[in-house]
Amino acid sequence: MRAGYDGTLIFMLRPAVPANLHTKDTGGPASPAVINWQARNSPFDWNPVLPYPVRDLNNPANVYLGQYQGTTWKTYASRLRVLAQSVGITNGDYHYLNWRAFDLPQVKALLNAMSAKHDPSVSTPDSTPDGMHRHLSNASLNGILSVIKNVLRQAALMELVSPQLADRVASIRALKVNSGLAGRMAEPDEKARLIACCQATGNAPKGSRDRAILNLLFYAGLRRHEVALMSIEDVDLHQATAVIHGKGRVTQSIDLDDRVISALHDWIDGYRGDGRGALFYRISKTGNILYDRPIRESAIREIMRERCNQAGLVDELRLRPHDARRTFGSELLDVTDIKTAADMMRHSNVNQTSKYDRRTGERRKEALKGLK
Repeated sequence: MRAGYDGTLIFMLRPAVPANLHTKDTGGPASPAVINWQARNSPFDWNPVLPYPVRDLNNPANVYLGQYQGTTWKTYASRLRVLAQSVGITNGDYHYLNWRAFDLPQVKALLNAMSAKHDPSVSTPDSTPDGMHRHLSNASLNGILSVIKNVLRQAALMELVSPQLADRVASIRALKVNSGLAGRMAEPDEKARLIACCQATGNAPKGSRDRAILNLLFYAGLRRHEVALMSIEDVDLHQATAVIHGKGRVTQSIDLDDRVISALHDWIDGYRGDGRGALFYRISKTGNILYDRPIRESAIREIMRERCNQAGLVDELRLRPHDARRTFGSELLDVTDIKTAADMMRHSNVNQTSKYDRRTGERRKEALKGLK
């Protein structure tokens, strides 16, 4: 035993993984297979895996995921897959998880096992590269704990587990995370270089589209999945507004900057046309707009990567799509109060907005000089 997740002693768990869970499930009937967790120095045996998958809305995890879309859905689904792998389901099919088995002591023991670093000199045939001995950071563990809590809360509402079980697991405190802030903000000249690269491209339709996308990222603070979800019906260029389909299926109206309006006019009037459908489409190397292939959020990441390479923003200077939103938030805090900034970033809590502040020490010094 050793000190564990919240200061308690942990149980060292070792799964015996049945062979039929090592292959990808085809969706058909599965032969009975239950992992029997023999806990060393533990008073309990744990069976966190069902002998068959529970799919569709009969599974509380699917009901929980159904509340989300885009990158949020992908993040939570990924956490569920990591959780499934950690109990021995190497294909990550969380439909095999037995949620009734996830009580307080078992969840604590599992999280501690997931946080333990594996000694490669020790032979452990029951472990797998993606399974029991995968070391996870405190932030990742907190994300998995949050998913477990929320799925159990949903399971309690569906009367699949007792409310008392869900409450016990909900009482587990998250680990402290002391890592630095992710990402950075772009300087004005860096933004100008990125947009100039779009205008200098030999593929004019692609350059116009990319310029419009970058302007939406930097001057409207949109997330990449929000850009990918936009349709032409969502944009009113005359009123300078747009409807955004945000996180948690929330739809909101935002005002658009003149630079965004100009870039959208160039893209729509010059190339896309005003026909119904997605606002942005994939474009071939020869400049043909593929109207049957709306742009995906992964393509927006590649657009930022391509334009950064062209602008010489590589290695530690490379910008990610979400850095544009960090830039938007930081620059708003330079010119307005945090409440207004939170409203423009569509945050329900100003504390979330404060996490986007990437202003440097020099900017803070300039702010001090401006005091009267």
